[in-house]
Amino acid sequence: DGKITGSNEFCEFVMAVGVGTHVSDEAHLELQSLVYLGMLLNVDQTYYLTATPKRTDWMEDRVLAMQLPKDSALYIKSAPRLETFQIRYDTRPSEMDVGKSVNRRDFFDVPRFFDYLMRDDKWGYVEEMLTHYVTEAMDAGAVSIAIVVAGKLELLDKVISCIRAAYPDKTVGNFSSRVKAGETRMAELDRDIIVTTEKSMGGSVNPEKMTHLIFLAPISSAVWLEQIAGRLRGMDGRPCVFYDLWDAGFPKLVEQVKRRRTTLKKLSTSLTEKEYRP
Repeated sequence: DGKITGSNEFCEFVMAVGVGTHVSDEAHLELQSLVYLGMLLNVDQTYYLTATPKRTDWMEDRVLAMQLPKDSALYIKSAPRLETFQIRYDTRPSEMDVGKSVNRRDFFDVPRFFDYLMRDDKWGYVEEMLTHYVTEAMDAGAVSIAIVVAGKLELLDKVISCIRAAYPDKTVGNFSSRVKAGETRMAELDRDIIVTTEKSMGGSVNPEKMTHLIFLAPISSAVWLEQIAGRLRGMDGRPCVFYDLWDAGFPKLVEQVKRRRTTLKKLSTSLTEKEYRP
């Protein structure tokens, strides 16, 4: 019936069609598939393509290093100059709010944190802060601005409504699963301001005009940060700008931002710590 049902059939299929080269894009993502294909394919040449040849989990990182030996890798660094601003803000959460933000495994609960930010008594503060830095980016000559959130599409919808109301003369894109995949979603990257998620922006995308990024996603994975920061483009020789916003009212975020700072320092030509005061 033409279906390949096992490893032997797969190997026979590869030999029958005469495949001589194996190319894997985003090689750091599908690690299990990468290992299986390496075991099954009997080809002359293999090319692994990735902007971040590493994994967050140290054991997986070792396996990936075996698949991507450093002595046979070609590294091409073409990233533009990156200026990073780590911006401390404080929504003044109560002890109950802080307690609810930590789950049973003692991890920071991102969805609950965003539920907190979307509350009527907090959302005005968030709106004012976002528009403050969008306006600052525009005044600095931004070509295209991305706002990255995580965890809840409801937050993405509120951010889009906020930005459209504040900047009626600007086009606002929604680069997320809310928009049908393919050319329709890719067209959202051509807008003046793009609202997206860390997963959508961490994939294989090429926003050609994105010069400024406002990061509202409480994650500390070095791989995700490198992928997302790597989407920025320097225009006319100017540096691109990464605004990293974090809420100092939550102790878990204070711990997290220290880990994020380590990664961002490696990626940036300069890193400045600032405080947002409404």
